[in-house]
Amino acid sequence: MFADCDGVAVNVASSWSQKKATAVGSTQTSEILTDHQDTQTHSKQSIQIQTDDIEANITAVNEGEDQAPALVEFLQRAEKEVAAALASTKKSAAFDGYAVHWSDDEAEDTDRIVLTNPTYSHLQCTALGWNSRGAVVGVGYGRHDHGDWCAHQGSICTWNITRMSLNRAKPDTAVELPTCILCLQWHPEHPALLVAGGYNGIVYVIDTSQPAGKELVAECSSDENVHTEPVVQVAWRTVVDRHGKRSYLIVSASGDGSVNMWTTRPGKRELVLVRRVFVVPSDMPEHARRRSALPSSPVGVTSMAVPTDGSSSLLLGLENGTVVAYTLDAAAHVRAAPEMAHAPHTGPVYSVAYAPHHRALFLSAGSDGSLRVYHHLQVAPVLTLDCGSAFVLGAQWLPGRACAAVAVTDAGHLLVFDLKESRCAPVVKYDITEKHHSLLSVACNPKRPRTVAVGDADGRVVLVTLPRTVYTPTLQDDAVLAGLAAELTFAISNSRS
Repeated sequence: MFADCDGVAVNVASSWSQKKATAVGSTQTSEILTDHQDTQTHSKQSIQIQTDDIEANITAVNEGEDQAPALVEFLQRAEKEVAAALASTKKSAAFDGYAVHWSDDEAEDTDRIVLTNPTYSHLQCTALGWNSRGAVVGVGYGRHDHGDWCAHQGSICTWNITRMSLNRAKPDTAVELPTCILCLQWHPEHPALLVAGGYNGIVYVIDTSQPAGKELVAECSSDENVHTEPVVQVAWRTVVDRHGKRSYLIVSASGDGSVNMWTTRPGKRELVLVRRVFVVPSDMPEHARRRSALPSSPVGVTSMAVPTDGSSSLLLGLENGTVVAYTLDAAAHVRAAPEMAHAPHTGPVYSVAYAPHHRALFLSAGSDGSLRVYHHLQVAPVLTLDCGSAFVLGAQWLPGRACAAVAVTDAGHLLVFDLKESRCAPVVKYDITEKHHSLLSVACNPKRPRTVAVGDADGRVVLVTLPRTVYTPTLQDDAVLAGLAAELTFAISNSRS
């Protein structure tokens, strides 16, 4: 039977488990021995190539020391005579007409570079320009022979001619635009920024440093501000504030008879219209006004030039042949009377350009086959250069020569003028195209004055290398232009007396 009871705990020791003794111990590896050793070559060798014996040189110098006093005495005695001869040579005009004859002056132009873009073989090369570094040429593709509204897709392409891997049939950059491009100009300082004008009257700002497809950074898209006719010329106008800080405005001229000034806003893709000037013949002198059938209506602008010195002057070539000069003041939208209306060409003026080495002279070219040099104080030209019977479609001063200029014609000729050598005809004439297709544009390289780019009606760009005698400055260059201005001053003095 089981019953409850108060039990007592009983411990039964294990018969097999025994307590183990433990102790704390440590171990360590033996000391690691290290040793540093240096190694170095213990011999050297020197090799001399095309050198004289050192001992011989020392001996020669020591032998010459005995003659040093005599040499010093001779130099002191002859110094006055030599210095006087050098001073008189500096003032002498004996070698003013002398020119060095280089061996390659008469060499034929065999190193032309032809750039083509098969994608736009159906378009013409309507605009050309070099960037501020002179390494990249920008090409505008479009057409001038539109019978109606433009339905083409234009483009701006660039080639870097300094690259070793230059592909003459593929541009480095190609920016497609919805209309034909008729003009372009690179930024004076930014080597990747340019402005272009389209047949649809819109002005585009392109940044070629942007990723593909994002090169278009700004445009004027407002219907009330765009030109109603094709944009024929664009330019960057320098503006200097009272603190001396430089900024730039965009100037565009159009066949609708207006000149617009634009600016950009940070972070905005829309160009903002700052000022608009209307060119109206009724505001001009009689000799310019009578060339227009509708004197009260704006006359189309065919060319434009903006100075780079920050002044507010502006040159315009008109479709009635007149060349006019304006001053851009602070007014917003006005009909402004020109400062001067010069003697007109007998057809549209396709190019005007300020002389970079003389602020009072400028160049104009027109469909009458003449290249004219004007003074801004005189109506009549101070010089007329004959380009033959062909239309002169573009002209520029050479950046490295004060008295040299180039022009292109619709007969396929590149004409080079040197006013020091001839005041009536070109000194060099190039046949650019075998079929004598029209040359529509010309651009002189500002950093490489020997290189001139011309664009033809087949969409080709030809880089021509000028002879040394044409692009190398001479001491008489500035005097040639100063002589033209002096002739004008003499004529004014006689008229007043």
